[in-house]
Amino acid sequence: MNAEKTDLFNNAVYTLKLGYPSSHSFALERVQADSKVLDLGCGPGLMARELSKKRIKTISVDQFITPMARSHSYKVIQSDIETLDHGEISEKVDTVLILDMIEHLKSPESFLHRMREQFCGDEAEFIITTGNIGFLPIRLGLLFGQFNYGKRGILDLTHTRLFTFYSLRRILIQSGFEILEEKGIPAPFPLAFNDSKFSKFLVQVNRLLMRISKAMFSYQMFFVVKPRPTLALLLHRARTTGERLSQKFDDGDGLYDV
Repeated sequence: MNAEKTDLFNNAVYTLKLGYPSSHSFALERVQADSKVLDLGCGPGLMARELSKKRIKTISVDQFITPMARSHSYKVIQSDIETLDHGEISEKVDTVLILDMIEHLKSPESFLHRMREQFCGDEAEFIITTGNIGFLPIRLGLLFGQFNYGKRGILDLTHTRLFTFYSLRRILIQSGFEILEEKGIPAPFPLAFNDSKFSKFLVQVNRLLMRISKAMFSYQMFFVVKPRPTLALLLHRARTTGERLSQKFDDGDGLYDV
């Protein structure tokens, strides 16, 4: 196995961002204790480990399942997210995590449509995070003709789709989701400058700037959404309700069927 595949298997580039405002800390705050979570693109299993501390049962899905993910998960499914057999997820879940993953998909639209069809009956919340291509440093780079991909960050080489608040909001609504909450996430200064007073100061400045313009000063985007019922689900519910009413008012001879 070459070095690149080894990194992929161990999810070596994946780190958990806790102790400051981040996609991971916001997601952990949102998920309710004693619930069941589906973590799509779980990486090495760091989120499953943290979720287990809140007595949360995690179904972890990833192309490469690590020993950590296996040991801290209620269930693991080894699969590429875009070719996932949804029959393997037959259980009702309370929350679906799609953290820093949607930007890696070839067709986010098809993926979201499938997610809506499967989970609209569960009334599950979806937590979706991704980089904001409208972040000011990216805009300044474009102003000077620079748009350079790299190993990490918003312009990660593995990213196939890039989003602004407007474009992500639009794709979610068009895919049949109701937006419950959206907010910006500041840049991860503690990763660059450690947990220092300087990094905390920069985070606070970034948060203040996001109040001026969330679209321009957010490093990442945090969305909480809920799938709207599909037409098939609404018809099924109407038919089921009709059958229940018919049984309720039936006196045995069928005289009061409705």
